[in-house]
Amino acid sequence: MGLEKLLQAPEFIDEGIHRQYEKLGSILDEKSPKARAYTASGLWLTANVFFFSIPHPEAEIVLSSDMFLNTFACVYGLENQKETSEANTRDIPIIDTFVQLHKVIRSPLFLGGITLVGKGVYDIANGYINNEPLPEDTYSNMSVGIGMVGLSSSMFLKDKNPGLLKKDPFWKRAYNWANEKIDSITSKQLPQTVPIPTYSRLRCNTQNQAA
Repeated sequence: MGLEKLLQAPEFIDEGIHRQYEKLGSILDEKSPKARAYTASGLWLTANVFFFSIPHPEAEIVLSSDMFLNTFACVYGLENQKETSEANTRDIPIIDTFVQLHKVIRSPLFLGGITLVGKGVYDIANGYINNEPLPEDTYSNMSVGIGMVGLSSSMFLKDKNPGLLKKDPFWKRAYNWANEKIDSITSKQLPQTVPIPTYSRLRCNTQNQAA
C-alpha cells in the first residue's frame, strides 16, 4: 500500500466513521432485514426535528433526499441490502445520484456536527465555571450540530458494507505500513561486517617477509 493511498484523508476518515456504524448495522441485520432502514429513518426524524427548531433552508435538499432513500429502503430495500424485493435501484437514476451525493457529504456533516456540539458543551461549561453569559448562538449551534450528526448517521447506517469489518482498521494498516518502511530502510543501512586481521597474523606475515 502506497503512502499516497494511505493518506487520502476523505477516504480513510469516511471509512473509520462508517466502520462504527457498520458494527451497529450488523447487529440490526440480525433482528430484521429492514431494521437498518427503520433505524435510519428514526435518525432522520431526529435530525429533522433539530433542524426544524432552527430553520436551515440549505439543509432541506439533503433532508429531502435522505427521506426519499429511507422511504425506499423501508418499502423495497436498497440495492446493497439483502431483500426479497426485486426492485433494482439502478432502474431509478435519482436513487443512485442521492447515494453518491451522500457518500461525499456524510463525513463533513458528521465532523461539522460533532464540532458544533462540542463547542456548545464547552461554552456551557465555561459559562458555568467562570459565571459568564453564554454566546447568543450556543443553543442554536448545538441544535444544528445534533441535526447534522443525526442526518449523517442515517446516511452511514443505510450504506451496508460488511467488508469494512473484515479489514484491519486504518490505524493498524498505518502502523504496519510504517513498520515495513522502517524495516526496509534499516536493512539497507545496516553496516556490513568485514573481517579484520588479528595482530598475531599480521606479525607472522611480517616475519615471513623479513626471512
